Amino acid sequence: MESLDRSEFLIGVGRRIRTLRKERGLSQERLSELAGLHPTSLSDIERGKVNAALGTFRNLAEAMDVSLVDLVETFTDAMGGDAWREMQTLSQRIKKLEPKRRAVFIDAALKLLDKVESI
Repeated sequence: MESLDRSEFLIGVGRRIRTLRKERGLSQERLSELAGLHPTSLSDIERGKVNAALGTFRNLAEAMDVSLVDLVETFTDAMGGDAWREMQTLSQRIKKLEPKRRAVFIDAALKLLDKVESI
């Protein structure tokens, strides 16, 4: 993944927050209330205008019932919706594996990627 500059990152995170909020049918006012923010602050965050504290992002993630990592993922638009959903499904299934099976899966997946990339 290419490195994003600060403003690109904040804009990407803001878009992600807006998308998640709308997917959950939440208004800015309701999400602000759930996350303990002023609605103007949420609007600024969604537009990438402010660099919010990590605790604010955590509160937003909890209010929308997503992980903090899922909240700040900014490469989803580049991947496309279907690819992103497939990656999310795969990620959730991997997380459910017991540690030994997860390690075996990751090792096999990395070897497969090496072969695919060499074609």
